[in-house]
Amino acid sequence: MRLLVTGMSGFLGRSLAHYLIQTSALAAGEVVATCHQRRLPIDGVSPISVDLADQPALLQNLDEVRPRAVIHMAAVSQPNQCETDATGSAAVNVAASTTIARWCARHAKPLVFTSTDLVFDGKQPPYRESAQPNPLNAYARQKVSAEAAIQTYCPNAVICRLPLLFGFGGSEATGFAHEMVIAIAAKRPIRLFTDEFRTPLSTVCAAKALVAALRWPGDIYHLGGTERISRYAFGQRIAAVLGVGDAHLQPITQADLSMAARRPRDVSLNNRKARAFGFAPQDLDAAIREMLFAFGFADADSR
Repeated sequence: MRLLVTGMSGFLGRSLAHYLIQTSALAAGEVVATCHQRRLPIDGVSPISVDLADQPALLQNLDEVRPRAVIHMAAVSQPNQCETDATGSAAVNVAASTTIARWCARHAKPLVFTSTDLVFDGKQPPYRESAQPNPLNAYARQKVSAEAAIQTYCPNAVICRLPLLFGFGGSEATGFAHEMVIAIAAKRPIRLFTDEFRTPLSTVCAAKALVAALRWPGDIYHLGGTERISRYAFGQRIAAVLGVGDAHLQPITQADLSMAARRPRDVSLNNRKARAFGFAPQDLDAAIREMLFAFGFADADSR
């Protein structure tokens, strides 16, 4: 089966690529991934260069690759960037998602799309899939629009709302989740919210779920982890496993930090629906130990 993946050069994409290759889910050459500004040095994955904001080019690439299934993860995912460049980010987050959905529907191909827990306003957690979205920032509004377009044009698509992700993103990884681990391990001061709650999930668990979701019935699913936890408490758990103490963790509240995009306080997810289809997120502490082993910060005996 030829699988097209968008966003494989991102934080989650590395785990997805390694899961596909290591489990022999697909033969070499059958994983095709889009890339644009970031290179994709992953053995066994065939890259194609395309700007997802260019809809004619995206459609041409879909016609040329003719995948038998699509996992669409690519997005402008920084809320502050979406807030300051709503038009540019919407071209990727909404328009490209719509183009892909319409192509998959026209050719009767499975589609898995990654959305976010930030579609909610944080006032009535934990959230089931039936809860009404009420996004507080441009990024979340774009994801809600993309979800609606996908359900309209490709009703058999699977939409997976993801929580805060953590994991090892490779030597070239960027982003807060990756940098947080490095900072904690190095005992560098890092500010973490005490009043923002999520249900974190490892990228390893998320990757497995996205591949499995290619066989799920078309619908929306919440891929929340096993625990509701604040960023500060999450940082404490990482520090405890590393044995470095938490004196360098600086507790702050959302009110202490000025940001372009508003953030909800508690978007923890109820994952019961996905569990019914085999989703089995790893225990948080076990996932943290596995992540730190991948970073090289913990020895094999601590796994």
